[in-house]
Amino acid sequence: QRSAPSMFFGFSVTDSVGPGLSAEVLVHIEIDQPKHMYPNFVGNAGYAVFFDGIDDFISKDLVIEGGDEPLTDLTIMVWMKSTGAIVDAATLFSTMKSEYSVSTSPDVLEISWTSFGGLGLHAVKNENGTERQSLNSGLMLNDGVWHHLGFIIETSGNVILINDEMTINLGTFEVHTGFTFSSGYLVGKSSTNVGMGTDSYFNGLLDHLAIFKRALDEDYLRTISRLTLSPTTRGMISYLQFAYLDTFQSDPAYTVDYVDGLQALVFGSPSIITSALPITRPFTTVEDRPISIDLLGPEFAGKDHVSVFITVAPSKGMLFEDEDMGIRQVPYLLQNPGKRVSFVSGLNECGNENATPANLYTTFRYHTYDTEKQVRSEEQTVVLAVECVNYAPVLPELYVTVELDSYAGIELTLKGSDPDREPVVFLITTLPTLGTLFTTSGDPINQTQFQLAENVSKVLFVPVVDDALPLLAFDRSTYFGYTVMDKEGSLPTEGAAEAIVMLKVSEEVDMPLISGDPGFTLLFDGSSPVMVSESVPLLKGSVTAEAWVKTSA
Repeated sequence: QRSAPSMFFGFSVTDSVGPGLSAEVLVHIEIDQPKHMYPNFVGNAGYAVFFDGIDDFISKDLVIEGGDEPLTDLTIMVWMKSTGAIVDAATLFSTMKSEYSVSTSPDVLEISWTSFGGLGLHAVKNENGTERQSLNSGLMLNDGVWHHLGFIIETSGNVILINDEMTINLGTFEVHTGFTFSSGYLVGKSSTNVGMGTDSYFNGLLDHLAIFKRALDEDYLRTISRLTLSPTTRGMISYLQFAYLDTFQSDPAYTVDYVDGLQALVFGSPSIITSALPITRPFTTVEDRPISIDLLGPEFAGKDHVSVFITVAPSKGMLFEDEDMGIRQVPYLLQNPGKRVSFVSGLNECGNENATPANLYTTFRYHTYDTEKQVRSEEQTVVLAVECVNYAPVLPELYVTVELDSYAGIELTLKGSDPDREPVVFLITTLPTLGTLFTTSGDPINQTQFQLAENVSKVLFVPVVDDALPLLAFDRSTYFGYTVMDKEGSLPTEGAAEAIVMLKVSEEVDMPLISGDPGFTLLFDGSSPVMVSESVPLLKGSVTAEAWVKTSA
């Protein structure tokens, strides 16, 4: 903790009659340290760092996985709040000067203000800062209000500035050679001398600085601006969120990069305040799959003086500390040393894909307690997003036998369902070997892959044809097959992909003795001839034979 800073202001008074002022009165203000101690951990938003504009800055070495080639497309996003005058060339962020010679070095990238151009992005080529390409926004943002800034640099050199909800196309760098991070970067200070050879510093508050080695989509950038990011967020190469107080009080002072876990050194004596950013902490999983959640950051590894209490349980799904200990009653004190919990959604449940963040499902809240300092953090909110999974439909009966009690048509119910509770469509995959299938509206089903209407599960089976004897006589049987499909076109993946329905006329059912004017017909199976048992008189002369014939193949 620092020695108490002090300041003063003066005032005079006059009345409505007299022309003069009273003597000046000086008011001296001294800012004492707080009577209570700050908790080490203050939750999702963490702390914010106040840079005095004189000598406060942060330096971070950076090793990018995949090599140190200059980045031609990248994104830098940060929350900032200026509470004092921003002087000419005040610098918010700067990459470090590369070890290459000036002639071959990629540009140094700076985010800074100028008197006439306001906030801008600058590609600086020489050490004194005079040879630069500047893309200015005209924004001063010196209003004492938190702003989220996002600089998107595309491969073409085009630069877009996202200031809260405002989008500004800053233009294009004429010569775009990329920017190197091989020597690290500075926060709150320039890495090149500006003007008369003096460094420039930032005066104000900074929080949640993130760097990506890709150009983010504008809508995506706005969405994640209010979230505590995962260290594994795609393309993110550095993330400072100032969540742990003790590191600022050590010697030397430092903060931790959440991506690589390495230290970022703190120079000068910046002040630390509880961040007022509207930050929530999201975790994303898929339905029915448990996710492990660390409620404390990597700065707390190996420290046992911080306790975690669950204060509000999730409204749905299940939060648990281990497989046998679901968290149902709150407040609940976590027992495991890692302060880790797990969460799983309700069976086949997922979040709202149109919410913010996407697939928002539920939340729970907690606070931490520092047993050494005996202070408690503010209550923190964890946002749980559950992505939907399209589960394959299910055939509950893979083989079923139906015994017919008459030669009339019979209505059959096909069985299948979708675990996602979505409408399904039944498909006839194998036609009956004997008899005919019809839809309930009377249309014949005469081809495979025939689709019934959505959520229609009934078909009509007729064991006779218009001009023939009941085909299922003489102990014959038939079968047909079907499957089920969901709205995404998915077919069953568990068990058989086709359900078989066997059909046979019961032995107790008698064939009709009279079949009408056409009489009966004979069905030949193609393997055995039909023999007439009685003798046939010898026929002389010409003989003519005629018959009605219908083939099945």
